[in-house]
Amino acid sequence: MKFGSPRIHHRRTGSTNAQARTLAHAGAPHGTLVTAAEQTAGRGREGRRWLAPPGSALLCSLVLRDVPSLLSLRAGVAVAGALGADALLKWPNDVLIDGRKVSGILVESRPREAWAVLGIGINVAVSLAELPEELRETAGTLGLDVSAIEPLLERLLETLDGWLGRPQREVRSAWQSRDALAGARVAWDGGEGIARGVDAVSYTHLADRWESASRADLARIEALARSVAGRLLHEPTLRLKSLEAGRGHGSIELLRELFDLPHSVVDERATSADETPARPAQERDNVRPLRRGRSA
Repeated sequence: MKFGSPRIHHRRTGSTNAQARTLAHAGAPHGTLVTAAEQTAGRGREGRRWLAPPGSALLCSLVLRDVPSLLSLRAGVAVAGALGADALLKWPNDVLIDGRKVSGILVESRPREAWAVLGIGINVAVSLAELPEELRETAGTLGLDVSAIEPLLERLLETLDGWLGRPQREVRSAWQSRDALAGARVAWDGGEGIARGVDAVSYTHLADRWESASRADLARIEALARSVAGRLLHEPTLRLKSLEAGRGHGSIELLRELFDLPHSVVDERATSADETPARPAQERDNVRPLRRGRSA
């Protein structure tokens, strides 16, 4: 069966991810696609609400079975590939062109049932003038006609289908080649530093957070992280119900990808939030570039 088939299209729906989750629960096959011209109850990471002007964005969610590791990274590389050479990736789920967010990605999973829903939103024909004023500085759009949405969807499905089966090393390399933050000074709640890319061990975005820290300090930090991963790998009955730092579902999925953990160690009850593709114009990340004028 062709990837992206069967397809269910809604002229107007609350959430493509919610629709896809319902289909997955009912046994929908791998590659089932839900699309919509308009969403009325879309949410991104950490429950952020978003809306796109009707008919102006590519809004889609896919049901995936036998979910590969590094799914969010694979999806980011696929979306960027579909958008062209100018598309860059900003950790954890943004796709940028000319420094503006044109696409967002959201993964929701049911590990015990061995499926995930992958939501993707792309501002294809969005007019920035139609967005709230406070979003116009960071929002991006491809600036195309609405007739470009369907051809872009076909291209996206083709690239995504290919990247789902690529080796992890190739995925990490492709992601790093498009890393929008590499070498930039970034800030987060509690500090700032220089972004150094996606680590081959933990699959997270690294930064020089403690410029004065000794090698021994950094070694202890790494050892602690590895011990956490080891405990999860060797205690499959351990349930991760919530992680305060990551606020629920997002943190559970992120922790699994940080250490490439098997699905069995993730508590499925933490992955039931009603979330849909992250709004390209709206989402605010914990890791962000410093504004010009800050010291390097």
